[in-house]
Amino acid sequence: MPQHYTKNTVEASAWCNRCNRMTQWRIAGGKRSYCLEHNEPYKVGSIKPPEPDPQGKLFNGGPR
Repeated sequence: MPQHYTKNTVEASAWCNRCNRMTQWRIAGGKRSYCLEHNEPYKVGSIKPPEPDPQGKLFNGGPR
């Protein structure tokens, strides 16, 4: 039977079949969603840098 948590719970410790040990899990809507060890969707390296402005420096005080 699955374990349910309160709606205010953000993460909790639970068994991960992929890691074969107790790990921290993300809790969403009172239910476990994913293991934080190997399924973190937003890692520091995965954030893309901002794309350059297509207007360039035309109206932002660029070179004249």
